[in-house]
Amino acid sequence: MTAPSDRQQLRDIAFRAMRERGLDPEFPADALAQVAATSGPPRRTEEPVRDLRALLWCSIDNDDSRDLDQLSVAEPLDGGGVKVFVDPQSATVLQGVEVDWIETLQATGFAIRNPNAVRSCGCGKSFETH
Repeated sequence: MTAPSDRQQLRDIAFRAMRERGLDPEFPADALAQVAATSGPPRRTEEPVRDLRALLWCSIDNDDSRDLDQLSVAEPLDGGGVKVFVDPQSATVLQGVEVDWIETLQATGFAIRNPNAVRSCGCGKSFETH
């Protein structure tokens, strides 16, 4: 018998912790049935619905996450700019943030300036707000 993988051990620990706190880590059968019956995006909504699946996206969720609540989508704009769509939870801490692409001798990548940050890491990509 082989030992469970690290991922399986973490999953088992997480499931046990959730159950100890009265949470069910599995989706209920009626929720799965509702998802299976969904044929596509909603037909009517107060806000226009756009299919963003073809756009570049990233998520800070792990690779087997069941949700994408921290999803960012990028859409190229005319003139070389990029419009970034973020999840509602992240939007509150990203208000007023400037993101730029830099290419220097020391680094190439995103430079993030966040006026809401009260503390940040040395690389400037992670920050803490109030």
